[in-house]
This record gives sequence, structure tokens and C-alpha cells, in this order.
Amino acid sequence: MGHVLALPQPAQLPQPALGGYSYMEEVEEFLATCAWRLVAETRRSKQLLDDELLLHFRWTDTSLLGALEVSQDLADDLDLACREALALSTAVAAVEEASTDFRGADLQSVDLDGVDLEGIRWDTATNWPAEWKERIWRASLAVDTGHGELIVGAEPRDSTVPVDI
Repeated sequence: MGHVLALPQPAQLPQPALGGYSYMEEVEEFLATCAWRLVAETRRSKQLLDDELLLHFRWTDTSLLGALEVSQDLADDLDLACREALALSTAVAAVEEASTDFRGADLQSVDLDGVDLEGIRWDTATNWPAEWKERIWRASLAVDTGHGELIVGAEPRDSTVPVDI
């Protein structure tokens, strides 16, 4: 809870341009919405804890039934915050997966100059620009998934990956 509460107050959602969101704006908006819900639920839980539950323990003449009700509300809020955290984690994992999975992609007409390809997953069905094929093969290592996947490494290798993966 402390880590989430230490996050800065979220800014407002970006408004789409006249033509709509770009892909990156869509991703950012989706992740921001998940993060905002998490922060809001966590702050609501903290406020309930500070403003209501702790008061029941400070005053000896307060009802234990009231403390129990507030405790249940807090547990419900924390459960919702946990679900929001899981939703955010799942969304981040999906974005990371989509941004590194080039398996089967046709990249022949893509200008890759200046693009950081380290960590990109690809397979033999991926079509690279002709001038990049040898470089990508040298920079890649086979991934032990049994599906013929490769991953682009940080530095080109002196040897190439066997074609029969």
C-alpha cells in the first residue's frame, strides 16, 4: 500500500486528437486507466483505515461491532485494490508481450535503422529486410521453447544460429 500511495497524483487522461488515438496513445491511456483505478482504491483504503478504523481503537467506548463493519469495508476495499493491481500487472505484461513478439511478422518494408531490437522474439516465419537478415541471425539466440523461437541479443554473435531449429 505504501508504494502505491507514494505515487504522484495521476494527471488527467490525454484527450484524443481529431483523428483518434495513435497506437502508443491507446496503450498509454489503457495503462493509465488501470493505474488510476489502483491508486484511487488504495487511497480510499488508506482513508478508511485512518479516518474510521483507527478511531475505533483509540476510543474505548466505541462499538466493536462498528469496528468489525469498518474492518470488513476495509477488507473489501483492499480486495478491490488487489484486483486492480492484478489487472494493471496483466495489462503491462500484455503490452510487453505485444511489443516484443515479432514471430511471423513481415518486416521487409520496415526501416529498422535506429530501432533497438534487443529482446525481440522472432521465428523463421519472420521476414526481415534483406539488409538485416544476416545481422539479425548473428545477433540472435535460440529460445528453449521447442517452437523454433529466437531472441535478438545485445551484441551480434560470431556464429550463426543453425537453420534447422
